[in-house]
Amino acid sequence: MKKDDWKQIGVVGVDSGQLMVCDPCYIDSQWKKEFFKIPKENVIYPDGKIEPIVRCSKRWFELIEDINSGKLKLESKPVNAKYNFSYNACAQKTRLNNDGQLNFSAGHPGVGVVFSSGFGDGEYPVYAKFKNGRVSEVKIVLVIRR
Repeated sequence: MKKDDWKQIGVVGVDSGQLMVCDPCYIDSQWKKEFFKIPKENVIYPDGKIEPIVRCSKRWFELIEDINSGKLKLESKPVNAKYNFSYNACAQKTRLNNDGQLNFSAGHPGVGVVFSSGFGDGEYPVYAKFKNGRVSEVKIVLVIRR
C-alpha cells in the first residue's frame, strides 16, 4: 500500500439521515436524553394553505427533501436551540444547516460534530489513510459518483 492510499476500514449505517463524529468516552458522560422536538412552526404549502407543524411521521431527511424541492416551505426561522449532545440537538442542527458543532454540557464546543448524510439512509463506506502505522485521516463517502 502506498503512503497516500485510502484503505476501507468499514461501513457506517444510517437510519436518521445524519452522522456524528465524537469521542466515544463522551457518550456516557455528556449525552442528554432530550425528547425529540418538532418545532411548532408554520409551513406554507404550494397551494397557499398555512399549517403549523406539530407532529410529523416523516424522518428529518424527508422533511429536508420536501423543503429543498419546494413541496414544503418554512414560514419563520426556528427558535434558536441550544445544541447540546443529544439526538434532538443533532436533528435540529442538521435540519437548519446540514451540519454543525455540538457542545459540552458546560457550553463550549468540541463534544462532537453532526452532518447530513449524502442521500439519507443506507450504508456508507469509511476509509482511512495511515502514516507510520497510525490513522492520519478518515473520510466517509456520502455520495458515490457513477
